[in-house]
Amino acid sequence: MKKVRSIKVNVILNIMKTVISIGIHLITIPYASRVLGASHYGKVSYANSIIQYLALLAMLGISNYAQREGPRFRDDHDKINAFASQLFTVNVIATVISYMVMAFLLVFSVKLRNYRMLILVQSVIIILTTIGADWINQIYEDYYYMTVRYIVVELIALACLFIFVRTPHDYIIYAFIMVMAAAGGNLFNIFYIKRYVHLHFVPIAQCKEHLKPVFKLFFVNLAMVLYISSDITILGYFKDSKTVGIYSLASKIYSTIKNVINAVIMVAIPRLSFYLGHQLQDEYKHLIQKVLDYLLTCLLPVVCGLLILAHPIMLIVGGSEYGKGAIPLSILSVALLFASLACLFSSGVLLLYKRDNVYLMATVISCLVNVGSNFIMIPLWGYNGAALTTLMAEMIMFLISVYYSFKDHLHLKDFLTHDHVFISSICGSGLILITGIIVHSAFHNILLQLLATFGIGVIVYMIVLALFKNPLLLSLIDRLKLKFLR
Repeated sequence: MKKVRSIKVNVILNIMKTVISIGIHLITIPYASRVLGASHYGKVSYANSIIQYLALLAMLGISNYAQREGPRFRDDHDKINAFASQLFTVNVIATVISYMVMAFLLVFSVKLRNYRMLILVQSVIIILTTIGADWINQIYEDYYYMTVRYIVVELIALACLFIFVRTPHDYIIYAFIMVMAAAGGNLFNIFYIKRYVHLHFVPIAQCKEHLKPVFKLFFVNLAMVLYISSDITILGYFKDSKTVGIYSLASKIYSTIKNVINAVIMVAIPRLSFYLGHQLQDEYKHLIQKVLDYLLTCLLPVVCGLLILAHPIMLIVGGSEYGKGAIPLSILSVALLFASLACLFSSGVLLLYKRDNVYLMATVISCLVNVGSNFIMIPLWGYNGAALTTLMAEMIMFLISVYYSFKDHLHLKDFLTHDHVFISSICGSGLILITGIIVHSAFHNILLQLLATFGIGVIVYMIVLALFKNPLLLSLIDRLKLKFLR
């Protein structure tokens, strides 16, 4: 039986990865957006939005399905080997089909001809994701390896960015470096995952039992990618590359923060699946409550901080050329609240309880609203309209996920006992907004606005949490006392 680290260690590892990720993105995003300019930056973003659809076709719903089912029998060597090989076989077949679709699009689509080289370069991520089979490491909660691998690859990519991307004409090199940063580490997986499973191809007949749930989750992911990526794709159709570039930077800042927060949630998914698979309902409910408490305590101040600091963030990260992206970033900061909470209830409850039909319904409705609204709002309001449609979609996903989670699986009264966590976070976040308004009126320098709002906001928020006796803060203080007074 493989040793699995505690959920606390996994969270700490993920926090380390998160902090490093934020630091690297704070360097790469401003550098790339300034060096490439809004037009070339927009080209890379548009081509990437096309690749996301093709990558989704290659992966189907395999990663989600593996994380849900794999932890339930990961200690059975024969069963997990058969399971992993069957999913890998399906994955390879889907990858071949994905490349065939890409070839068809590049030959017959007039719109995509100008992006042909970019799409070919960025398509490398598809094959790297397939052969890497990183979902095996997620089944075994091997976050130590994934964190170390991530840090090494990101640092190499960062060095390559500064060495090889020096002018706007280096946008194709930039695209390749970003592909390697995102999936280059999967090359190590070819050898590493052999400690868990030995992958081999099997007859497709042996994979039949997985096809229905995998395809159902594929349609969920397709709808999700559509309502996440359709704004950039449709914006590129109606507007110029510069407009796409401005919105892409705001969207990338939003997506980076969202992915960081959602990564903390996803760390808990294999353990939640393990608890449900072994009928440990009390442990499951305790863990999901704990994740929700952490989420509210960390998410609300981030949303308020991003809302009040949208303009200085866009100027500092992208320069004056990207200043107009402050309004869409402000709108997306509100969407962040609904997106992260929806992630917890959809992935942590609906998906694990195998409510795939509800999950699919919620995602499809959100997708239809988003895509349909994009065709109306983007021609009228450009990137502001794109941000509004994302907010609408995230709200709908949140409402449906929460409704069915509490209707069928969770009890609201269990969560109301932790209302002081929510109240303390609301009050503290409100004071962050007030702090930001005061700081903005006192300082005109955008860097001072950012630093002062962040510094004072953190102090004010911690004081409020302490006054309300927020259990997460008190627990942290107790652990620090034990560590330093030992």
